[in-house]
Amino acid sequence: VLKEGHPVLSDLPVWLDKLRYEQSLEELYKAAVQLYLSTAGYPCEPTQPGNFVVLHLITSLWGLENVCEHLGDEEKNTALKEFWSGMLGIVLASVGFPARDALMKIQDQLADLHDANCELVPVGESWDQIVTNAIAEEEEHNIKLAYVCRELWMRYNKWTGFRLAAACFTDFPDIGPGKDI
Repeated sequence: VLKEGHPVLSDLPVWLDKLRYEQSLEELYKAAVQLYLSTAGYPCEPTQPGNFVVLHLITSLWGLENVCEHLGDEEKNTALKEFWSGMLGIVLASVGFPARDALMKIQDQLADLHDANCELVPVGESWDQIVTNAIAEEEEHNIKLAYVCRELWMRYNKWTGFRLAAACFTDFPDIGPGKDI
């Protein structure tokens, strides 16, 4: 696949060419969050931990965005296209792509769900509880996840998916036995 490529990785969604950089960035964040939530069993069983590798799609896009601040428009758009292909490759190689029905269910449930439109938190934990839990976490990736998702939640009209993802902590990764140096 790396040597010859594959249409799954190279056929980009039309919106990556049609939307402005800022809009594409928002859509990529939402796609990464939906993939992450699917690894945590959302919407059926959101009690299992989110996948450690897929969590990095959210935080690495945050890092890429910070790099893109120093690039021209064409380079920014190219970076997002490359991220899309990389994101698919990572998901396919690590956890496998979620079933279309599962992703569509997540997308449908979260499409227009914004905490800003609700007096009470509609589903999941409040930000106060998420931040308290993140600070107490031993797994340092969870506080990073909570921070990035909170920033995105504030930027993108308090989209509920960011808050739900922030609350789906990951476990320590099982990377096998270490080697003595």
